[in-house]
Amino acid sequence: MPFDTGAVQDIPQCAEFLQTISADEQKWMKQHGAFLDSLLSEGKVVAHGPVMDSAGGYGVSFYPIADDEIQAITSQDPIVKNWRKASAILNRRHGTAPD
Repeated sequence: MPFDTGAVQDIPQCAEFLQTISADEQKWMKQHGAFLDSLLSEGKVVAHGPVMDSAGGYGVSFYPIADDEIQAITSQDPIVKNWRKASAILNRRHGTAPD
């Protein structure tokens, strides 16, 4: 099964984000998760979730769509709209998934 997936890394504003998260940020993070879950059910995201790193956690999402579509979708993410975070589209991966 061929695949072509773009990955997006969501980078918090500071390494201590999870330790210093405000009530508003907690609300936006819940909305962010629900937003990504809806994209998952629509087939616009194939996987998403947090990555815990000793230098600071971040999120990653995998999109099987074109980079310009990814940028349009991520601009509608509740956490992007309410709180500026950095997002980076990582290298696009091409290949074949095992059956």
